[in-house]
Amino acid sequence: MYKNKINNMPKYTKMIVDKLENIHFATRAIMRYETEGDWYDSGYIEVYEGLSPREKLAVGVHELVEMVLLHLQGVTEDMVNEWDTVDTNGAYNPKMYDKDKRYKEAHEFAEIIEKKIIETARLNWKNYSKKMDDLHIKYEKQKLIPKNKKHSIAYREKTAKRASEYAKTLRRDVKGHFIKPNRIENGKAIYEN
Repeated sequence: MYKNKINNMPKYTKMIVDKLENIHFATRAIMRYETEGDWYDSGYIEVYEGLSPREKLAVGVHELVEMVLLHLQGVTEDMVNEWDTVDTNGAYNPKMYDKDKRYKEAHEFAEIIEKKIIETARLNWKNYSKKMDDLHIKYEKQKLIPKNKKHSIAYREKTAKRASEYAKTLRRDVKGHFIKPNRIENGKAIYEN
């Protein structure tokens, strides 16, 4: 009976229930972008290693709540990454949450829970918030496609055409895996055994 209930759930709700067994928390020295916590569609949640154990708990739960609320509304990791990094090359932007109402509301609700955890752990919320604001987070610089190319239909079509032409040069081995040609001459793939 339990399986039937899960199979009849809306797509995003089922995705969250299926993911519960895959939730994994980890600390990281260098974050994807300038933030003390980060989540992935896979259920993987990272927190910055420069935090105390109680701070890591608060940030990790914040990320989990934010991820669940956004997934229930159909918002993906890629969408959030776009809002977080497109204008800043990975640097923190306090206005990033204003780019989508669902994101802003999920973040604000997650922050309420984060605050409750901090206060229950007998830490001062104002001091904690200031520490988070002042924290120097090491992060990877993003390799972003320029805006004019990212949203250009012609650019996407050109890229797709190039990928399609490359795919035509591939062939499969006996197990069905793609193999690359040894070289390409006059637009034809040359395979040498």
